[in-house]
Amino acid sequence: MPVVLRVRSLLRALRCPSLVPCLVLGAGIVVSLLAAAAWRAEVRSNAEESFRQRAGIAGMDVTTALRRMDDLTTAVRTLVETTPGLTNGELAAWYRAMGAERRYTGVDGVGYVVRVPRSGLRRYEALLRRDPVPGLAVPPGRLRIVPAGVRASYCLVRLGVSHGLPRLLEGGAGFDYCAAPGLGSLLRAGRPTAFAAALPGAGQVVVFALPVGAGGAPAVGRVGPSHPTGFVLGVFDVRAVLGAAIAPDPDLAVSVARTRGLPRPRPSRPASVRRYGTLVPAATVGRSPAAGAFTARLEVEAGGRWTVTVADRPGWGLFSPDVQGAGVAAGGIGAAVLVAFLLGTLSRSRGRALRLAAETADELRLLALHDPLTGLPNRTLILDRAERLVARSRRRQGGVAALFLDLDDFKVVNDHFGHTAGDQILQAVADRLKAAMRGADTVGRLGGDEFVVLLEGDLRAARPETVARRLLEVLAAPFRIDALGERALSLSASIGIAAGERRSAGDLLRDADIALYQAKGAGKHRYATFREEMHASVRERLALEVDLQGALERSEFFLLYQPLLALACATPTGAEALLRWRHPTRGVLGPSAFVPIAERTGLIEPIGDWVLATACAQAREWHDRGLPLDVAVNVSAVQLERPGFTRTVRAVLEATGLPPASLVLELTETALMREPEVVARRLAWLKATGVRIAIDDFGTGLSSLASLLKLPLDILKIDGSFVSEIARSSASRRVVRTIVELARSMELETVAEGIEDEAQLALLEQHGCDRGQGFLLARPLEPRELAAFVSARAGRARPRPGSRSAA
Repeated sequence: MPVVLRVRSLLRALRCPSLVPCLVLGAGIVVSLLAAAAWRAEVRSNAEESFRQRAGIAGMDVTTALRRMDDLTTAVRTLVETTPGLTNGELAAWYRAMGAERRYTGVDGVGYVVRVPRSGLRRYEALLRRDPVPGLAVPPGRLRIVPAGVRASYCLVRLGVSHGLPRLLEGGAGFDYCAAPGLGSLLRAGRPTAFAAALPGAGQVVVFALPVGAGGAPAVGRVGPSHPTGFVLGVFDVRAVLGAAIAPDPDLAVSVARTRGLPRPRPSRPASVRRYGTLVPAATVGRSPAAGAFTARLEVEAGGRWTVTVADRPGWGLFSPDVQGAGVAAGGIGAAVLVAFLLGTLSRSRGRALRLAAETADELRLLALHDPLTGLPNRTLILDRAERLVARSRRRQGGVAALFLDLDDFKVVNDHFGHTAGDQILQAVADRLKAAMRGADTVGRLGGDEFVVLLEGDLRAARPETVARRLLEVLAAPFRIDALGERALSLSASIGIAAGERRSAGDLLRDADIALYQAKGAGKHRYATFREEMHASVRERLALEVDLQGALERSEFFLLYQPLLALACATPTGAEALLRWRHPTRGVLGPSAFVPIAERTGLIEPIGDWVLATACAQAREWHDRGLPLDVAVNVSAVQLERPGFTRTVRAVLEATGLPPASLVLELTETALMREPEVVARRLAWLKATGVRIAIDDFGTGLSSLASLLKLPLDILKIDGSFVSEIARSSASRRVVRTIVELARSMELETVAEGIEDEAQLALLEQHGCDRGQGFLLARPLEPRELAAFVSARAGRARPRPGSRSAA
């Protein structure tokens, strides 16, 4: 009996006078618990997927940094080996010309350690006093060797560049690297290696060590035929590299460890550790993840095999799967209780239920006309209010204006900080816009990061341009939101203004959108007022896109060919195919005027296929006339990503009968790095058929040199920006010489672009560049003109005075 009384009391408390509300309540509880379990699993799955994406970005940043460390150390070794008598001043000038401080994250210093026999110490000391290493003091009197002891040879620093690196090991210029515990065994092995270490005064670092053969910087005596003359060491602050990788996502923890290829050093005494440092298995940055954390690992080759590990806990606080699952269960049970309560209430008061339905309808109507994130009027309500404003302006002869506002580069916020931060930024922007406007004005959100402001009334008192300037100032102040913690984020915006009478709201917003496009094209963080001539600009762009649709069928495209000459003997060896469009009304257009449109609309694929087929057929015709020229064809990233591109190349070669070795496909570094694995497979297939691959504009990209050189390449085309400055800038000369030497060591051919005067040509020949092109040698020519040019050159081709062949 007491149990029955308690159940009745509970039912009365829940307003459950009959069986139906009780059944609804029970079913609601069961469904809520099942939904909570499913929701928890879905949230955890989504969190894990999000982590994989974030970990991939952080991991790729670390792997790229490791490869860049290897690149820099390799470049210094190449410079040391190819520049006899290199001095510290020349090394520093080369280092600045390479832009190492900007391009290589965390670099603490690079240097050349020379192996000095005991008999050569006096000569080494004399060289060091004549050309001291920056940051290393040479004490007066005889050089003191640290650690002390008589050994057959010593490893002493000869050249170096430092970024504020403190004196890591005592002894200064007399420190013997080969005698340091742990480090010495690695250097004495004489193999390229890299390892992590903890050094006094510098913390955790990564060191790349590459042996240097004879022929580079001056050796100091002989140390035996089996030993290298020295080592190039690159020291990098690994915590700075790891910290930069997780800076956009501080909840992650990232570590890097050497996993294979590192000999096990003998244990060092505590005093040695304090004085010289010790090797460490791994370096870690970021908060330690809790139990059950997500982890991801990447393997990378850079002076050996490294393992990059990224970890993150599966969620915490309100973002925890358990908390969200509990929230869903609580919400479902609460909804079930509410429904049961409503059913009980409806059985007592029909009028109260009708009032509740009316309130719900009002809420739904509000949601249908307002943006759920910011609470501002949405597109539907904005269009309705704009129509009313336009109608009133026609009746009353009043003013009306629309300001179309778009945040500049807002996609970067979502990509780097996440959509939660992006949503909070949009809410803060909405609050600032509402606070800056009058109560009679309308501020709305059309979607994404696009906002609209509608002005009505006397526009002379509140000119739209004045309002636009005020909004730009308001939005320029830094944003501080919860998702960014203590950091502040600065944004800019562009505004398009349309004012005056219009036939409809659509015309008003369309003109404001056109003005916004003009503002962004003029450099962003500004406003632009719509003018009638802007319609002409839009129509012109659309007309060019429409004309491009049928240009290929109307045979409006044609090719010019710019000769490529062997610099040693001034003999034409090939030509680069250059696309032109003979527009019926605009005249001849270069590729910059229409190729971006073709890539955006997908027309680049049939146009690119036509260029490839036409150039190969023309090259075959030259071969039949006894002119064995190769032809170079530019390939866009869109073409390279197409699955059938390799089949197209094979079909064109078979149809034209052109030998594959006479076709050169030119690609930019950007195209090669968009999908490296897919691109590498396709280029390997093309390489197997005999087609040659060239990197165009080499030296201007920021991609990993190690990644590029893993591709099956044949030719490096030196960018014209280096060639144009080679006669005036010693830094450009060093860069060109480094590229040529690098290509020679990889058995690649070099081609210089944009040769325009004799001084440039002479220096390129002096540095050993193989081929070149430019207005000094020949302008782009029609096919018949090119044949005549080659025939004329064939009769008088001879080595140029001063060239290597002439010598």
